[in-house]
Amino acid sequence: MEIRLLPVLADNYVFFIINPDNAETVIVDPGAGPPVLKYLKEQQLKAVAIWNTHHHWDHIGGNTFLADQLPGIAVFCGAEDRSRIDRVTRTVRDGESFDLWGRQVQALAVPGHTVGHVAYVIDSQQA
Repeated sequence: MEIRLLPVLADNYVFFIINPDNAETVIVDPGAGPPVLKYLKEQQLKAVAIWNTHHHWDHIGGNTFLADQLPGIAVFCGAEDRSRIDRVTRTVRDGESFDLWGRQVQALAVPGHTVGHVAYVIDSQQA
């Protein structure tokens, strides 16, 4: 698993969690859509999901654009933010786990920056 970042807007980053075996990627907090789509094409990556950590516009601003350009992409967010984030297909709650390429991912509620802020913790051991 590889993590890359792409600077967007004035002072934000979009993170890419990449499976080097198949070039699939998860996009974390796409604050802007067009630069993310351009990066995906340049790097020949296949986006399978968007993970939003919280509802601020500079972290979710690319959701609608990307969902329109990448039909069927899963869009995750914390359950507390469901009504504030566009194009969500799945919400996660504190402690909930799900699979990513044979690894467990656990959603953790980390309120502080926002009430609905979540972190995604990926198990370092492949199943």
